[in-house]
Amino acid sequence: MSVEDEADSDFDVNNLNETNIVEFLNKKCKSVDDVKYWLEFFSNRLKNLDLQNEGDSSNELSLLRSMTEEARADLVRMRELKKKRELLMRKIANIQLETEEFVDSLREKCDRLKKLEKQREQMVALKEFKSILKKMNDAYQESTPKAIMFYSEAVTVYQNLPKDCNQNLEVKIYAKIEEWETKLIETVKSDFLRTMSKLGWGSNEMNALSGSQLKEAEREQLVSQRNSLFLQLLGLQKPVKRNILELQNDSENVGELLPPISALLIVFKKRFYFHFYGDRKTNNVEKPEWYLTQVLKWVQDSRDYLDEEFQPLVNKMWSKPVNVKVMFVEGLLGFIRTKMRQDLTQVVYNETLLSHYVDEVLNFDRELESSIDVENIDCCFYSPIQQLLLNESVFPKWIEMESNLVKEKLDLLLSDWENCWKPEVLDDPYLKFIPRSANMFLTLLDCISNRYQRLPSFKHRKQFFLVQLELLDEFRTRLMQLKNQEKVIPLNESFIGILNSAYYVTRVLTQWSSEVQYSTLSLPNVDGVVNSSTIEIQGNVGPFDYQIETMNLFIQDCELILARYVANQIKEKVQLYRSQKFWSKSEPKKSQEQKEEQISVSTVASDILHPFAAELEQLSTALNETAFRNTWKLVCSFVDKVLYIDLALKTNFSRFGSSQFVTDLTQGLFPIFGQYTRAPRNFFPCLSDIVTLFSLSKGTYLLLKDHLEQVENGKCASNEIELICNEYKLTGLTNASQILKVLSKLI
Repeated sequence: MSVEDEADSDFDVNNLNETNIVEFLNKKCKSVDDVKYWLEFFSNRLKNLDLQNEGDSSNELSLLRSMTEEARADLVRMRELKKKRELLMRKIANIQLETEEFVDSLREKCDRLKKLEKQREQMVALKEFKSILKKMNDAYQESTPKAIMFYSEAVTVYQNLPKDCNQNLEVKIYAKIEEWETKLIETVKSDFLRTMSKLGWGSNEMNALSGSQLKEAEREQLVSQRNSLFLQLLGLQKPVKRNILELQNDSENVGELLPPISALLIVFKKRFYFHFYGDRKTNNVEKPEWYLTQVLKWVQDSRDYLDEEFQPLVNKMWSKPVNVKVMFVEGLLGFIRTKMRQDLTQVVYNETLLSHYVDEVLNFDRELESSIDVENIDCCFYSPIQQLLLNESVFPKWIEMESNLVKEKLDLLLSDWENCWKPEVLDDPYLKFIPRSANMFLTLLDCISNRYQRLPSFKHRKQFFLVQLELLDEFRTRLMQLKNQEKVIPLNESFIGILNSAYYVTRVLTQWSSEVQYSTLSLPNVDGVVNSSTIEIQGNVGPFDYQIETMNLFIQDCELILARYVANQIKEKVQLYRSQKFWSKSEPKKSQEQKEEQISVSTVASDILHPFAAELEQLSTALNETAFRNTWKLVCSFVDKVLYIDLALKTNFSRFGSSQFVTDLTQGLFPIFGQYTRAPRNFFPCLSDIVTLFSLSKGTYLLLKDHLEQVENGKCASNEIELICNEYKLTGLTNASQILKVLSKLI
């Protein structure tokens, strides 16, 4: 193959690219001659290709020339258009500049026009207001109702003033309205009160309103006059100050009494200040119930009349809901607040008197709300007077007073040692286990709950709840101190009373834990709001869980002390019982009839068990059911260990002696607990096993002993002892050494 053929086979001119050329030259050009050759080869090849394509591309070249000329012409036109565009943009910029100057000038003129229009509106409003004032002044000389009509027009002018009206103008107009309002109210109010007096308003028999003392025609005329004057006063309601005014006392406009309601309160205000201020005997800081009862009576006497006579007039004239009765009550409460604020400055330093005030205030609020049925009406004007007790200067004293009062009464109660542990009721099967001290203490806590549960603030209720928790801890500490006193011994009335008190408190706290008011108070306070998320976080933790847990520990300690004390009646007499010398006892000679008789309980065992049973019987009647059940089970456990360790393991038994011991257990000890449980033997696991082992026949005894020795020497399977225990039903002695020790005592 020639070099050319090789070039043709390895190289494609149509696919010429930089990568191919480099690869080809690296492969073919080994010397300078090769380079010259291939250079000449490519030059000739290119000339041939140019000649070959010259004919085919002539038409394309001419077409390309024409397109180039057209593109040049378009380029020229584009340059001309660009020049025109630049010219137009300069003209537009000039026009825009001129337009902005015109707009600024126009805006300035519009602003000036708006100011002039605002001034014109203010001048028109001022002119209209002055005109109305003139008409009002003229009408006032002739007819008050007509003057009130113009007053309403003046109020409308004030309310329709432009939003950006001059503030000084607004203040002056409002001041003029207030001046006329006071003037007109004083004029109408005197006539209104005179008419109401004729109708019996403020009399002792307010419900009848002296209707029986008036002729029907005269009464109808007075009622018509009363309604007319009431509506006139209602039309003199002061307008609400505009928001843009910088008011110092905006809150005074919220819940402001209607003029006719203020007029109705005048007669009661005079009486209230006459009786409960100054040097009158009724002005007694120790008797807040005097003026609270008086105000409550006024409310009860006037509520029906206000609902029936005045409420329809208000509903007819006003679209917004206004309750005349509640507004009237709020006015009366204003007298109480003023008086009580003054008295509380002296009362807060006297805990007894403060407690009396708290009771009276809370009772008053409760009776008042029931009297006016607050739950079913709009209470926007009503605020209970208990808010006075939440004042920063009063509330801490209230909290401290409640805590000190409970502690003082508890000290007084526990000082009466002979009576504080006695039950309130002796013949009731439930109440006879409730000592007077525990019942009184929980009653005091419940009284605190009744006082604070109606408080509106979660924060205040939570503080009272924390005081209750502290008092519960204090009561538990007192019980612990009393239990440890030398004069308190188990089985006497005081120790039993302490244990029953702890049980009763625990039971009541468990009941309280399910109540909503305590469950919510145990939750964290999140801005005073209790929601579902806080409940989920709290989980199953109860409000009194800590107090119940600590009290239960105290109860367990008391039960252990009591059980040990009772069990010691057996422990102290173990030596006396061992004096029977079970190891030397032999079966006496008996006749045929005597052999058929069973062995009876020994005299010594009877002497020991009789007082023991008497003490248990005493506990069963003195302790509540749960406490006694726990105690006798602990007694069983102690006695079981005492007789097993101190008697069974330290005494050798003959065959007859073991039978006597088994009889003393099965017929003497176990039956004592038979009245408390169906299977008393189950509560003496060690003694029950001893009875089983001592009751074995001699052959079974020897086989079992041999088997156990093999187990102990490791000659049997590891679970062999379990099989033995299951076979002989042994529950207390569960290893081979223990069983062998017991069997070894049989001689």
